[in-house]
Amino acid sequence: MKILRALPFLISLMAASSLFFIMLPVKADDVETVTTKPTSVVADPAIADKVKDNDSEPVTSDNGTVTQNELENAEAYFNRGNAHYEAHEYTEAINDFTKCLELDEKNAVSYYYNRGNAYLQSQQQDKAIADFDKVIELNPKMYQAYINRALLYTDMHSYTDAIADYKKAISLKPDHQKIYALLAWVYYKNEQYTQAIKSYKKAIKMSPEDGGLYFNLGLVYMHAGKLENAMDSYDKALDFNPNNFWVNYNRGLIYLMTKKFEYAISELDKVAIGQSDYGNTYYYRGLAYDKLGVDDKAKEDFDSAVKFKSAYINVPYQDIKNLKEINID
Repeated sequence: MKILRALPFLISLMAASSLFFIMLPVKADDVETVTTKPTSVVADPAIADKVKDNDSEPVTSDNGTVTQNELENAEAYFNRGNAHYEAHEYTEAINDFTKCLELDEKNAVSYYYNRGNAYLQSQQQDKAIADFDKVIELNPKMYQAYINRALLYTDMHSYTDAIADYKKAISLKPDHQKIYALLAWVYYKNEQYTQAIKSYKKAIKMSPEDGGLYFNLGLVYMHAGKLENAMDSYDKALDFNPNNFWVNYNRGLIYLMTKKFEYAISELDKVAIGQSDYGNTYYYRGLAYDKLGVDDKAKEDFDSAVKFKSAYINVPYQDIKNLKEINID
């Protein structure tokens, strides 16, 4: 029997576990943050507690220069803004960093940068980019601003701009492994697989025990049609995390594409145990059983695929033959 759609569905970083370092929308862990106190302010751990919602405006000297009182209040708002940010209270953080900009222009880079992060996390992309633009204008050597602006460009599918920013960040911080990994992801999203492979290899050279990098490299190799290289990368990923069943999932798809159906079933069995409600696992295992002529198990898996909302099948097994058929041969 021929089965509807057999093109492999690859698990990407966005669908996998926390082992992987890129997730869209952007996670806080991917954002470069600055939480240090402004350099011109004398630290006072208690001063943040003095800022209340109904505080009066700080006093400004007659000649318009910033007074020590304003500087102290700027530090307090800055500290509280960072606390709001860490608590995922991004609107409150934005308000506090905006207040800092009103009180203390000298440390504007830190305020624009952290407000940009808060805008980023609250999905206000244009405002975040504007703040990172300002940071780069004031401090062109602040590599973190290029990284975070590139994250936004990636989320907006502006891959050329993202690549340019990551390259600039690398020129400023060539020993930062994370940038190479992020650049590789954008190359992958832009279907520039050769460049993605090179960037992942660079990242792996800098962090050879990061199993997630091997997983990502395997994913790129799969899309590039280099299945043997992909399998080698997945083998290494399993060395670092034997319980990562998403590796087994993609290995199962490789075996399915190369018509090694028994091996495909063995790999997908592990996924079904680790993620029992993922519908596509049952769909592809059903394909393998169907190719082996094990109709009862194929039926069971296709029905489970429907139950768990597989992306590729939404009708019971007995109705598949009535649909447009695409063979994996």
